[in-house]
Amino acid sequence: MFLTNGKLYAYYLGGHTVLIVGCSSSADKFLYIDPWAGGSKLKYEGAPADAGLGVCTYLGMFEAIYDRARAVEMPIISPNMIRQTAASEGSFNSTGGNFQEVVSGPLVPRKP
Repeated sequence: MFLTNGKLYAYYLGGHTVLIVGCSSSADKFLYIDPWAGGSKLKYEGAPADAGLGVCTYLGMFEAIYDRARAVEMPIISPNMIRQTAASEGSFNSTGGNFQEVVSGPLVPRKP
């Protein structure tokens, strides 16, 4: 991705966009839809048992984790990034060095 005027542009070479559609009650895991077929894979557990759904190649899961290499200030051991879970890696994966992580989100206006 490229930084232009202080903003990341995900649609340039190297970027990828997914849509987060849900989260856990503790807001540390996030279900997303991946438009890149096979980029992510996840067995959807929300369907009835007899639905016969296998692994979906358009679903993935992010989780909030701590990465020491990304610590910016004093080492506070709390989540500092949101990254694709190993269980939902497809063609985007840590072995290939092209795993998915959240680098940008919508700007939410602050109340004055």
